[in-house]
Amino acid sequence: ISILPAPEDLLIEVLSSKQAEHLYVYRFAGRSVHEGLAQLWGLRFGKKEAATFSFAVNDYGFEIRAHPGYDFRALFSDE
Repeated sequence: ISILPAPEDLLIEVLSSKQAEHLYVYRFAGRSVHEGLAQLWGLRFGKKEAATFSFAVNDYGFEIRAHPGYDFRALFSDE
C-alpha cells in the first residue's frame, strides 16, 4: 500500500510480475522532468547490470520495466 510522500520525499516502489520487473518512482515534478529522469536512471542501471528497459511517464512519476528477475533493489544497496 502506497503512502502520499511529503514534498521533500521520493516514493519508490518495486513490483514483480510474470512479464517484467517494475520500478515506480513518484516525484510529482511534471512529465518532461520524468522523461529525463527515467532515461537517466535507465542509463545508470544499464551500466551496473546490462538489460533492456522500457519507460512509462506521466505527470506524477515514471515506471521503468526490465526483464523478469532483474533486481532493482540490489541497485540501491550500499555495496
